[in-house]
Amino acid sequence: MIVPEHNKVYLGDCLEVMKQWPDCCVGAIVTDPPYGLQFMGAKWDHGVPGMPFWEECLRVLKPGGFLLAMGGTRTYHRLVCAIEDAGFRIHPMLVYAFGVGFPKATNLSKQFDKQAGVEREVGPVDPARAGRLVNQGANT
Repeated sequence: MIVPEHNKVYLGDCLEVMKQWPDCCVGAIVTDPPYGLQFMGAKWDHGVPGMPFWEECLRVLKPGGFLLAMGGTRTYHRLVCAIEDAGFRIHPMLVYAFGVGFPKATNLSKQFDKQAGVEREVGPVDPARAGRLVNQGANT
């Protein structure tokens, strides 16, 4: 067993490193695990860490210690469920939702048609309406 030292950074797979530590030896865990968004096809971001990871965190955490885990806005619920299922009590929970990314507006009726395999009829464009929409941003 390796007793973790104060203010030391350990290099390696965190799950494997923690397995070398004794029970109840860490006062706090601050982590920013993968968000499970499959960001740009990266293998390291294929999913949110599951129960085995959080169970190991709970094992090395001292009684009264705390866990601070960052999560993505679309997958934080998976993160919190895995942490709770591992035995942590979720209290209190701090949420800081910072919306950044590529906003993608979607016309739901077009998506329903596409899913049903229906092709939409393309009609004529009203020139008066099209002109207003094009020039709408010019005065802002």
